[in-house]
Order: sequence, then C-alpha cells, then structure tokens
Amino acid sequence: EVEQSNKNLCNLKILNRSIKDCSMDSNIIEELINKNNSLKEEIISQRNEIEKDNFMEHHVKINLKIKFDDARITLGRNLYESNLTSLKTRMKNILDFYTNSKKKYKDLNEADLKKIKENEEWKSAKELIDALNVEYEILKKQADSLISSKNNEIIKWIGNKIVDQNKEINEKVEEHVNLLDKII
Repeated sequence: EVEQSNKNLCNLKILNRSIKDCSMDSNIIEELINKNNSLKEEIISQRNEIEKDNFMEHHVKINLKIKFDDARITLGRNLYESNLTSLKTRMKNILDFYTNSKKKYKDLNEADLKKIKENEEWKSAKELIDALNVEYEILKKQADSLISSKNNEIIKWIGNKIVDQNKEINEKVEEHVNLLDKII
C-alpha cells in the first residue's frame, strides 16, 4: 500500500508540473496575442498619423506609408491570428488532457505516464510559442525603428521649416532696414 501511495504521489507530481507548465504557456500565448494586437493597432495608428500629417514632404510621406503598410502585412503574415488562435486551442487541449489524467491519476499505468512525460504535442507547441515570441520581438523592433524614422522625418521637416522661416524673417528685416536707410 505504501508503494502504491508513493506511485500515486509521483503521478500527481508529474501531472501538477505538467499542468503548471502548460498553464504558463497558455498565458504566454494570451500575452502574445495581446502584444500582437497592440503592435498591429500601433502600426495602423502611425500610418494614419502619416496620412493626416501636413509637415512631411509628399515623397517622404508616401515612402513611410508604404513601409508601414509593409510592416502591417509582415506582422499579419508572420503572426497571423488564426495561427495564434490554433495554438491557443492546442494548448487548451493539452491542458485538458493533463487535467483529465489527473482526475484518474490512480489508474495511470507506465504507458500513460510515459505519454504524459514525453508529450510531443506539448513540446511542438512550446517550440512554436518560442519561435512566435522571437518573431514578435523582431517585428516589434522593426516597427519601433519605423516609428523612430517617421519621427525623425517630422523633426527634420520642422528644422528645415525653422531655417526657412528664419531666412524669410532675416530677409524682411534687411528689406525694412534698407527702406529705413533710404528714408533717413
């Protein structure tokens, strides 16, 4: 009986660890879905700002709009929602498998435990989660760089505008000084 209790305890430990790991991965998927949606919204928002912008030169504006459109397409292609939703469903099914196995932990045999320990479905899903997280980070950095580029263009335009305004003011001052000199 002690041996059976130890076996049951060992089975529960394995199942609890599997459930915990799977739950953490489910949370990671949910975070990835949220981050993906936020990044998509940010890209769309930045592109819309460019559309409304009156400061940038026309060719710069067109170039940036194209880059933001490309970023949105790349994000959609590399982190498409159906892939993330499918992964979320896969992880839920794996978690359900572990949870159901835990309910009948006393009846588990060595083959069942081996299947739980070596769950290839979970390993495959975990690899995909890791790959998608890396892909997200790459796309996030590209989007941040694109946003920075857009902001630099606006700053450059404002700087040029200030220089032009300064030149105009100096020309008008010189013109008025010349008129005053003629009057005097």
